[in-house]
Amino acid sequence: MLWGPAPTERQFEPVVNLDEADVFVWLNAKSEKSGLRPVYVDRNNRVLRNAVTDAAFLKDAVLVQSLRAQTARNGYRLPVYDEWVVMATFAGTTRKAQFPSIAKKVGKNTYYWLDVNNDTPLLQRIAWYGGVQHTQPVGQKNPSPLGIYDAFGNVQELVFFPEGVQHPIIGNVWYVDGVGGDIYASKPSLATCYSLDGCSKQVFGMRTVRTK
Repeated sequence: MLWGPAPTERQFEPVVNLDEADVFVWLNAKSEKSGLRPVYVDRNNRVLRNAVTDAAFLKDAVLVQSLRAQTARNGYRLPVYDEWVVMATFAGTTRKAQFPSIAKKVGKNTYYWLDVNNDTPLLQRIAWYGGVQHTQPVGQKNPSPLGIYDAFGNVQELVFFPEGVQHPIIGNVWYVDGVGGDIYASKPSLATCYSLDGCSKQVFGMRTVRTK
């Protein structure tokens, strides 16, 4: 067994430069180690365990599209975009003055969401962005109303788009993309990486979720 390098003084910063195939395989391994049902399988329900030999399956658009149904599995996975938006911005049913927000009516309830696109002072309190020299240790900025740190800025977080995301220039469709902005982004937001100035896939990271 080969061991990697020893941790450095930057050991509390997010892991970055992640390839989607490696992410899927790692999440499957974590699921199996935890006694959970792995999410990422091929058309024959074979668990994907090798990012090299299974690369064709891992990058198959049909396979990824079918993963909409895989949220029923209880293993670790990347969040779907809509899940990530709620995680990053949801502020409950009572407006908190320290979190400028906009109201969203859902049935009889009114929910408040962080208006991160239009509040620079708020962004500076919750996110690392705008050309910071390198990634930062997690938890140094203020958390979201749900107590979640670094949802915006620092690193792009990989999420699923079950219907695909179209690149605004070349038109190709991806089903996994980074959101939230990173240290190089001019301004973090709910937009995807390819919609932001200065976005870099070198600072793609992940936040894992699972369906109970």
